[in-house]
Amino acid sequence: MSKMPEIALASSECGLAALSLWFASRLTVFYRKNFSIQEHIRPWVDLGMMGLAMWCYTCKRNDISRQSHLFLCACSVVESIRRVDSLEEIFKSLLVASSFYLASTETVAVLSWAAVCIMATTQLLRWPPGLKAYLRSLRTVCGPSYAILITGACQRESCGDISTDLFLRLPLLRSPSLLECATFSSLLASIAFRPDNKELWRILPGVSKRGFIPSETRQKHVHATLMILSYICMVAKFIALDFDNPWKVTGYVLISCSSIGLILGAAVSFLHDRTMMQSDRYEGPDEEEQQGLLLIEEDDEKEHPDEEPTPQSSTRKFWSNDDRKDSESRIENGGRGLSSIRSTFDPHQRSFGRNPCIDESSSNLPVISIPLRRDSSFCSVRSNVSYETFHTSTAIRRIRFQVVVWYIGAPDEVNGRVEMKFRVTIFWNAPADKDDEVGYGMNNPYHKRVWKMHGRQRAYETNLSEVGDNDRIIYVPPVSILNAVEFDLLGEAEVCRLNTTENLMKWSALYRASLLQDNMNVGEFPHDEHDLVLRLGILKHRQRRKRWDKRIWKLDLATREDTEDTIENPHGTIVNHVKVPGFNHGKRDLEFEFLPLQFDAERDPMALDECLQVKLRVRRESSYFDRNIIPLLACLNTVAVSTLALRAKEFGARGEMILATSFVEIGIRMTVDSRLPVVGYQIKMQFVLNNFFFGLVFLVLESSLVYLLEDGGYIHSAVLYDRMAAIAEVLHMIATLYIYYRGSGAFCDSNCFQRRVMTELSDSPKREREMSSSSLGV
Repeated sequence: MSKMPEIALASSECGLAALSLWFASRLTVFYRKNFSIQEHIRPWVDLGMMGLAMWCYTCKRNDISRQSHLFLCACSVVESIRRVDSLEEIFKSLLVASSFYLASTETVAVLSWAAVCIMATTQLLRWPPGLKAYLRSLRTVCGPSYAILITGACQRESCGDISTDLFLRLPLLRSPSLLECATFSSLLASIAFRPDNKELWRILPGVSKRGFIPSETRQKHVHATLMILSYICMVAKFIALDFDNPWKVTGYVLISCSSIGLILGAAVSFLHDRTMMQSDRYEGPDEEEQQGLLLIEEDDEKEHPDEEPTPQSSTRKFWSNDDRKDSESRIENGGRGLSSIRSTFDPHQRSFGRNPCIDESSSNLPVISIPLRRDSSFCSVRSNVSYETFHTSTAIRRIRFQVVVWYIGAPDEVNGRVEMKFRVTIFWNAPADKDDEVGYGMNNPYHKRVWKMHGRQRAYETNLSEVGDNDRIIYVPPVSILNAVEFDLLGEAEVCRLNTTENLMKWSALYRASLLQDNMNVGEFPHDEHDLVLRLGILKHRQRRKRWDKRIWKLDLATREDTEDTIENPHGTIVNHVKVPGFNHGKRDLEFEFLPLQFDAERDPMALDECLQVKLRVRRESSYFDRNIIPLLACLNTVAVSTLALRAKEFGARGEMILATSFVEIGIRMTVDSRLPVVGYQIKMQFVLNNFFFGLVFLVLESSLVYLLEDGGYIHSAVLYDRMAAIAEVLHMIATLYIYYRGSGAFCDSNCFQRRVMTELSDSPKREREMSSSSLGV
């Protein structure tokens, strides 16, 4: 009987450790920079595991046996560790768990205060800069430990001990003490005013819509102020405590070091921020900037020859059904290029392919009515002799694309191909005769002799067909399908002149092509989504001073003036009758974006070539598996669990029923395998089928184990193990169903679509900056 309190104490300590680790793993996930409530929070699972850990901490000896208690504690620990991803997060979880354990234990007050001093030193030491950089990773790992230890000390002071209502029973009916002020400040700073994440502000009702979310700079200032206030209150309380001399000296040394580093670091940061604000302050445009003139010249001697332009700087996205209002937009480009651009959109021009700031018709020089900030890293803009200039010998011209999709075949996920039938139409303003030599390239249109191949090793020179002296020659941009494995031209290409005044030309051709898709992955089968991609570009004669010089002829999308309002979306569309076999696609139109050519050898960012990417998002139809296969497997495993109601001595009857169920599942598995794509990795459907079968194997092995226990006289243990096995298998089945259904049905339609829409909305300013930067050549 004397061992009963020791066993109960050990069980309580194990429960406290499980609760600490659960709390630490959730805090580790919360303090990720990319933390999102929709992606990282699972309410029912988290609440269930928290209740299990709390019950393990508070349960008595008479409630449950020691083995069962340890088993439940182990389940809580496994679930906690499973949520972290990297080794750094595991260390962070263990450190936070130890902090929580110290804060919940009354007998280690001195050690808790020493840990508080250490955490405060790592968090607040900001000077010298070398030591600050050295402690950056340590600050990341031990971030929330300071607030946890301060909170535990506050609870111990106010309540005398730590009970099950930790962090809930705060003394609010009297004047706050120093520790309470330190606790409140640290919790508010570490939760509400995190400088690296604003997720909590976005979920508050009305805050995001009304624009009340604080900026990152303001969050940093509030966070620093609250942490300094908490630190001062903690230091004052530590001085008032009565510790032994060695601990007192250690605490004073740590406090002195962190205080000196905090004061000097705050002074250095303040001076640095003030200097940056003064240097970034705009002093007003000079005369040429007020006129808005920007000369574009050829930059033969580059300022940064060794710097590679990033592909993101040239990416422009166009969304199909954007009927944007005519307004004035302010685009902030941080760090590189133009920092402040204020452009006025033409009410008659609805295409965002052209830059509305550039007047291409009146002059060879683009006219930009904006003040320019002079901090570009690739090329700098100047209105006086102190700036570098670059120029081109003629105005920028546009080759405008329109794509209409008529047919899409069944995608081949294994080989990454899809068959597509589409019409490509291009519009361009052909240059006049006087522009032939400059804008059209140094090519003689009357040169009638060309080289032709004879076999594979010889070529001969021959004459072109007769061209009259008075015949006019119009060169058509040579369109290339970049991701086509093979293609056929259906019929003949059509070319016509739409406008004689502006010499507006139209070329159109109908293709059937087998397109290579390099991003297909069926790991989430049958809930996988794919982007069917078509890439178009112009590759021939794109060198300098050639016919389609890429510095002069830029790719763009068709406008309403080109199509004369014959189609709702001038960029292109997908015909209503198009159905992708086995897949669904939304009613949204195609998505268009311009990407830099990966194989372009040009190092000048002004001369980077682009290609047009047309993309359609499709999602597989999964109703056959969702409503027929998975519910049947769940019913079979439920029947197998019900066999545990038989006594352990009836092991033969149990085994026969479970094995009969397993044979039925094997037959279903063979039928389903014929519908699965054959790839070199495991897909989600195979993982689910394996887990259902492994559940049956687990029940058979458990039945044999309890049969041996009951045969040896351990009847009560056998019944307990049967109950635990039934609960474990039911939980395993629920987890398997959750893994399968979390990406299908209404859950995916609402959550995934909302997440995608929020991502697009949050990235819209970035897309506008990229469009503006690409149009201006920055």
